[in-house]
Amino acid sequence: MKRAPALAAGLTALWSVSAWASPASIERGRWLAQANCASCHALSGRQKSPNPDAPAFNRLEQAYPTRNLDEIFADGVLKNHAAMPQFAPGPDDINDLLDYLKSTQVKPSNR
Repeated sequence: MKRAPALAAGLTALWSVSAWASPASIERGRWLAQANCASCHALSGRQKSPNPDAPAFNRLEQAYPTRNLDEIFADGVLKNHAAMPQFAPGPDDINDLLDYLKSTQVKPSNR
C-alpha cells in the first residue's frame, strides 16, 4: 500500500502537535472510536474487546511497548483484516483519535 509511509509520517507530525490535547479533541476522538472501532475493540476501563484478537485501546502502549502510539494506530488503521470496517479518517480525525487514545492509556503498576 503506497499510502502507508505518508500516513505514518503524517500521524507522527500530527501527534507531536497534539501534545496538549483539548477536552473537545478527546471527546471527538472518543465519539469516532465509538462509531468506528467499538464493535471490535474495548475502548476503556476493564472491558474486554468484543473481538478477542483486537487489543483494548487503553492498553495499546502495554501491548506494544517498543512502539509509539501513533505507529500502533497507523498500523491498525492500515491493516487489511477482514473485520476492519471501511474507515478513512482525515487529518483532524486522526488528531482527535490519537488524543483520545493517549488519554485512555493505562500505565503498568510497579508492584
